[in-house]
Amino acid sequence: KRAGLGAFRESDALDVRTVFSWSYRILSADAARLFRLLSLHSGPDASVGAASSLLGADPCDTQDLLDELTRTRFLMELTPGRFASHDLIRAYAIELRDQYDTPTDQQEALGRLLDYYLHTSYAAALLIGPHQPPDTPPPARPGVTPDVIADRADAMTWFNDERVVLGNVVKNASTQTPVLQPYSWSIAMTMMQFYQRAGLLHDWAATMTAGLDAAERANDTAGQAVMHRTLAGALHYLGRNDDALVHLERTEELFYQLGYTGDHAYVNSNFGTVLIDRGEYVLAIERHERALRLYEEMGDIKGQGISLQSIGHCLTMLGQLDEALAKIRDAMSRYQSIGDRGGEADCWTTLGEIHHRLGTDDQAVKCYRLAVETFRELDDQHGTVVNLILLGDALRYVGSTDEAE
Repeated sequence: KRAGLGAFRESDALDVRTVFSWSYRILSADAARLFRLLSLHSGPDASVGAASSLLGADPCDTQDLLDELTRTRFLMELTPGRFASHDLIRAYAIELRDQYDTPTDQQEALGRLLDYYLHTSYAAALLIGPHQPPDTPPPARPGVTPDVIADRADAMTWFNDERVVLGNVVKNASTQTPVLQPYSWSIAMTMMQFYQRAGLLHDWAATMTAGLDAAERANDTAGQAVMHRTLAGALHYLGRNDDALVHLERTEELFYQLGYTGDHAYVNSNFGTVLIDRGEYVLAIERHERALRLYEEMGDIKGQGISLQSIGHCLTMLGQLDEALAKIRDAMSRYQSIGDRGGEADCWTTLGEIHHRLGTDDQAVKCYRLAVETFRELDDQHGTVVNLILLGDALRYVGSTDEAE
C-alpha cells in the first residue's frame, strides 16, 4: 500500500512536488527546518510551545517562523496559536525530512517534543491534583520550553486544548525506540486527574490502554503496573467493575514482584472503591482499613482522608450512621489540614447521604449544595453532575419540587 505522495501516479506526484517546491525554495533556512520537523508531530494541530521545543528554539523566534510558514500556505492557523497543515503538505514535509534531516536529528527533535508534552502535562497535573501527583519526570532536554501553567483553570484549559494531541502522542510514542517508549505511559499518567474531572471516561480508558500496550511492548514491569491500576480506574467509572478488578489484581501481582510497599496503599484504596460500587461494603471496609494503616505509616494525609471517607460511606450504607459520621468528620479534618478541596467535596456528599438516612433532609440539602459548589469551583464535571442529581432528590424530599427539577 502506497502512502503520502506515493499514492499518486508518478506524473501527478511530480506536479504536486513541483508546486510545493516553489514555496519551499523561498523559505528561510530555519523556517524550512521547522516545516520538515513539524511532520514529526502527532497532530491534528500544534501549539507555538510544541513547535519551539521541536525546533529547540525560543518561542518568540518560532512564532515568526510559524507566521512565515502560514504566509506561504504551508500551515493554517486554525485558532490563535494553533497550527495545522494539509495531509499532502505533511507528506511532502516527510519526504524532505527524510532527505535532509539525519535519523539522529529527528530523534533528538522528537525527544524534545515529548519532553515538552511530558513536562507541561506534569505541571498542569500538579495544579489539578496537587495531593496525588504523578511521578516527577527527569530533566528535559536542552532546547525544551514547557508552557507556564498559571492555575487550576489554566491547567484544565491546556488539557482541553491538547487532549486529542496528547492521546495521539501516547499512542505514537509506543512505536518509537526503547529510549522514547516510556513517554507513552509517563504522559498517560499525567492525564488521569484531568480525564476524571472532565468526565472523559472513554478517552481515559483509551489513553491508558495505549500506555499499557506500550509498557507491555517494552517489557517494563513498573510501567505495566501503573497502567493496569490507572486503567482500572477508568473502567470503574465506566461501570465495568469486573474488568477493573482484573486489572487491579494484576497491579497487585506486579507490585509484589517489584517489591513495592507504599504503592499497595493505593491499590487497596482502589479495590475498596470498586467493591463499594458492587455493594460489597464489608469487604470494601477491610480494603480501606488496610490502606489506612499503610497511609498512616507513610504519613500520607490525602490517603488517610480517602480511606476514612470511604469507610464512612460504607458504614452509612450499612446503617451504622453514628460511626459513619465520626469517620467523615475525621476525614474532613484531614482534608482541610492540607487544603484538599476535592476531598472536602467528597465528604459533603457522604454527609448529605447520612443526613438523608437520619431524616434531616434540610441538612442533606445544605451538604449537597456545598458539594456542588466545591466541585464547580474545581471544574470537576463528574462530581458536579453526581451531586446535582443527589441535590435534586434531597430538594424533592423537602418539598421543593420546582427547584428539584
